[in-house]
Amino acid sequence: MADAMNREAAAIHCQRSVTNRQIIIIAGPPRSGTTIVAHLLSLHPNVWVGNETHWPLSAMEFGVPCDVACKLIQQSRGRNIVGDKSPAYVRWIDNLLAWAGTQLYVIGTVREPSAIVRSIHRAREVFPGFIGWRDWMDSDIETNVKSDMAIIQRVASTIIAMEALDAEPEKTIHSMLAASELDDSNYPYIEAIDVVLYGNVNRAASKPAPLG
Repeated sequence: MADAMNREAAAIHCQRSVTNRQIIIIAGPPRSGTTIVAHLLSLHPNVWVGNETHWPLSAMEFGVPCDVACKLIQQSRGRNIVGDKSPAYVRWIDNLLAWAGTQLYVIGTVREPSAIVRSIHRAREVFPGFIGWRDWMDSDIETNVKSDMAIIQRVASTIIAMEALDAEPEKTIHSMLAASELDDSNYPYIEAIDVVLYGNVNRAASKPAPLG
């Protein structure tokens, strides 16, 4: 009974602090922009997005309720809104939705398939020993990318196209924050545009979480 009450209290806390959304998941095909979108969201003073930590998958696998997992991450990261990014979530998204239900907010990233294919080939040169999507057979890359994007189109609450982000960074970021119901009055747009235009993700990644 006590555990049930604690879970209920955690759920109420999360709903109040995250506008009925506890977890933001950023998913998309490999090399479609999940990393840069995660950095842009983490620049928001109330948001922390992990970089392929896969903590929602771990919580789901070990049977930890979504509300309890969310509460723990909120406390450890000092932010009211928490999440994670990974291309792997595309293939797990239906399981995650079954686990978290309406508490999960999915932001999908898309990019021209030919640009993704070129980026994957470049990544193979930089990370030759990596096991995973970089080992896709050349004949399968475009098929896998299109399959991933079809899933994103089906489940994502918000979709960010990298071409739009490159062309109109401030407008696209504003639209993303508004769609996610995030107040942008204190959002550092200048720093965010610097991330988009110059790939300066280190500052966003290393930005410390507030203590309160």
